[in-house]
Amino acid sequence: MYQNGTMAVAILTLLFAFQNCGSSTEGEAKASPGSNSVLDAKVEELKRLVSSDLRCAVDADCEVIAVGERGCGGPASYEILSALNPASENVRDLAAEIVSVSRQFNLDNNVASTCLYLVPPTPRCQQSICVATPPFN
Repeated sequence: MYQNGTMAVAILTLLFAFQNCGSSTEGEAKASPGSNSVLDAKVEELKRLVSSDLRCAVDADCEVIAVGERGCGGPASYEILSALNPASENVRDLAAEIVSVSRQFNLDNNVASTCLYLVPPTPRCQQSICVATPPFN
């Protein structure tokens, strides 16, 4: 099938292509508002605000918000938000900021990701609480 030399070249090519996959060299990742620790803190704050009040009366009280951005575009995740949450406007603003910061971080650091479409969950009001319908919860 393959001659030893051809197989070796193929293996070395693959190793070379993936040697830095998922890692960065020293100094490559910039210390900026988009650093992973800053993004992580913002996402944790968003989750805390969202979960602080998920009450609802009807399905229309519940909404889906996109959080972050993947390397090749599209949301990194979704959260369910109650429109009755007193912090809902702050949550929307923070979610938009996280998308913007993560987009810039991805550009600055040449972040690559899967380009699979992340299907948003369907929000529902169940027992007066906003939830994501299975299998997305």
